[in-house]
Amino acid sequence: MANLDYTTLRAIEELFEMDSGYVLDFSNTSFARFVKGVIGIDIYYDKGYDVYCSKANKLRQIFENESNIKVSRLVSSLLSYCEDYKLKNDKLTEYDKKKIDVIKKDIEDFKIEDDEGISPVEELDKLIQKISTRNAQFSEMALDEKLKEIGNVIENLLKDGKKFITLDYNDISLGFIEEVDVKGLRKKVQCFRHSSKDSIDERKTYTEKQKQFMVEFGVVISNLIFNELK
Repeated sequence: MANLDYTTLRAIEELFEMDSGYVLDFSNTSFARFVKGVIGIDIYYDKGYDVYCSKANKLRQIFENESNIKVSRLVSSLLSYCEDYKLKNDKLTEYDKKKIDVIKKDIEDFKIEDDEGISPVEELDKLIQKISTRNAQFSEMALDEKLKEIGNVIENLLKDGKKFITLDYNDISLGFIEEVDVKGLRKKVQCFRHSSKDSIDERKTYTEKQKQFMVEFGVVISNLIFNELK
């Protein structure tokens, strides 16, 4: 069972609009696919989840049954989805943003160790595989969320303690990509990793075509770095 306190649970339920039995705008199929992609659980067939109930109750079952790390991972992904969903539909209020920040802070304290012994390196490997293979979960993400995931991958790959490592991108890519290109992409996608008003305003300066290009370029950069480091 995850260590979510009552205040955090209520904040999650309110933000994800769970009182109605739903979870945001997910259908049964899309929610099942989302959960499977993030934490590997089939919410309709796995042991402990085979009794039919609402999507909200499925999420409550996960909170009740699963470890801190899995719940933290799922809630974090749902927060990103929620933020993008509300932003896209002009429903993201200052109150919502405050709740998102509070929940993020609450789940940061969850233990890092997984019950199954999955290491941070293995988790990063899963994240890069999700992006590089463009699996179902990644394909269904909105552009803003894809850019957030790509930004997180690149930051985690390059960060060594408090410093960032430098690679010879010019040599690796036969001159097609240089250090300045990687830094430029990192700088542009930072606004998709944060929910401050300035970050949200900056996102709006990019067109859909520009975001799509950054996604495609980001996938290339992520694979380039990952394959060089592994």
